[in-house]
Amino acid sequence: MCFRDLLKEVQQEAISGMEHHYVQLAEIQSLSGVGGALFDHILVFENYPVQEIISQGQDISNKKASLLSFDNFGHSNYSFTIIINPGDNLVVKLAYNDSIYEDAMIERLKIHLLTLITSVLSSPDAPVGDIDYLGTVERSLLLGDFNSTGSDYPRDRSIVDLFEEQVLLCPEHTAVVFGSVRLSYSELNMLSNRLAHYLREVHGIGAGDLVGILQDRSDLLIVSILGVLKSGGAYVPIDPDYPRDRIDYMLKDSGCRAVLDSDEISRFVSCSEDYRAENPVGVSGADDLAYVMYTSGSIGLAKGVLTEHSNVVRLVKNTNYINFSGDEVLLSTGSISFDATIFEYWGMLLNGCILVLCKQSVLLDPVELSKEMRLHGINTMWFTSGWLNQLVDADIEIFRGLRTLIAGGDRLSVLHINKLVSVYPYLKLINGYGPTENTTFSLTYEISGNVSSIPIGRPISNSRVYILDVSGHLCGIGIPGEICVSGAGLARGYLNRPELTAERFVPNPYLAGELMYLTGDIGRWLPDGNIEFLGRADDQVKVRGYRIELGEIESVLQGHADVDSCVVVARENSSGDKDLIAYVVGSEGLDVSVLRGYLGASFPSTWFPAIMWGLPLFR
Repeated sequence: MCFRDLLKEVQQEAISGMEHHYVQLAEIQSLSGVGGALFDHILVFENYPVQEIISQGQDISNKKASLLSFDNFGHSNYSFTIIINPGDNLVVKLAYNDSIYEDAMIERLKIHLLTLITSVLSSPDAPVGDIDYLGTVERSLLLGDFNSTGSDYPRDRSIVDLFEEQVLLCPEHTAVVFGSVRLSYSELNMLSNRLAHYLREVHGIGAGDLVGILQDRSDLLIVSILGVLKSGGAYVPIDPDYPRDRIDYMLKDSGCRAVLDSDEISRFVSCSEDYRAENPVGVSGADDLAYVMYTSGSIGLAKGVLTEHSNVVRLVKNTNYINFSGDEVLLSTGSISFDATIFEYWGMLLNGCILVLCKQSVLLDPVELSKEMRLHGINTMWFTSGWLNQLVDADIEIFRGLRTLIAGGDRLSVLHINKLVSVYPYLKLINGYGPTENTTFSLTYEISGNVSSIPIGRPISNSRVYILDVSGHLCGIGIPGEICVSGAGLARGYLNRPELTAERFVPNPYLAGELMYLTGDIGRWLPDGNIEFLGRADDQVKVRGYRIELGEIESVLQGHADVDSCVVVARENSSGDKDLIAYVVGSEGLDVSVLRGYLGASFPSTWFPAIMWGLPLFR
């Protein structure tokens, strides 16, 4: 619809509603049952000549208006009021509660209105969705200042190149620790070289081949990942705790040429001395595939994200959210299939730092976790927001000794963050946000002092972020829209899913030749250039840091013969994390425990609905 037609429609509706205009505002508010809370924003036309228009049958669709004066008033009975005085010169007055709205916001709104009116006067037949309201200064902020993230980094080098550089710089420095095992950079390099030659000679792995890695945390897990990359292949990380059906689907969908599970890595270890320890030649370049990581899918099928070496390098080399000094000691907390491990593994190994791994049972026991952190002098860690909350409540002493703490995966709790900051004011505390499709982090926000809200921050180095409306146009500061990410962290797309790739990875209208990813997250720019997260545009949720499409769980449940329909929702629990609740309609005698077992064939236990309600089927 063009603006001229919209104006006619609004005018006609106003005229047709004349018979109801006698009702007093106070009466409307009284009848509503909510009184003055019915609305707090109001648009007023003073002396609007409706009766004259009706009596004379005027058509003002082709009549021009002249622009325009504005007056601001800092007080109103309503939170915000626009008063319009029509005439030869259009006068617009903005009255607002200055304890709610800042003057700077009202000034931006005034520019929006001026630009909008100018646009519709010059192009009244333009589609409403194409009408621009941003002024040149604000547009420059959104595209320039807020996205000025370019910095020098080794964009033309691969993960393998940069790791081998660290081997030359600090060969005897500890690289990986697991239990009593300590591997130096030189030892890790030689062992992963032997595995690379093994993969090439025994399994025929070459450039671009996919190799599944199905292992628990250990030193050999890191050897396996490096060995695959050094062979020229790309790895597919799969959590061994996943149900067999889900594992089989991922292996089949990815077409892995080999799988490094516990049995296969044991076979390699038994004959590792038979293979050369020298660096393989002809390995991957910066633009080659590094890994395929699966995320939840809305139609019951997980989707594999294709990530290149250069995407990872952008995350951990010469970036603006963390300064690696080489003395970081990080305890990895993520599952192999969780994209936080990309920061954990390569942030350490490409910067000469120490990567510590431990068993899952240690991570889940606060007492054992604290001992592990003290034993190895851990000073850097990543936590999911819900887990962080639990540890703050259980034993805040566990964080003593940390210099840098990154948290994310969901909204951070202001209450828990303030408690943490009050005890450890020196702690560098970072809120990290980003989808797997943009390589772990897209935006970060460093938290300092007590806070009343926690934004997700600014774009990290060599990344760009846009907030767009439903028509794909830039949203002004403070205006909600979809968060869209672009830049050097952007993955290729989805494995074997060209239609979904084309739907979510779209041309960047603000930088020719680039793509951007539509996250489905809703946010808005704050005046200082940070972004506030507001929620989702769909039913995707984060549970214990994992991205879950509720539709995927619903799809599997509805595949059970006794289920007629179901709905899965997420509810926040007392720790600030989310629990899933399933409402299932099915045949008489529907056994919820049977459904739990049925789900267990497709999902890890962390994805199970905490509560399942069986509802009767009415026909």
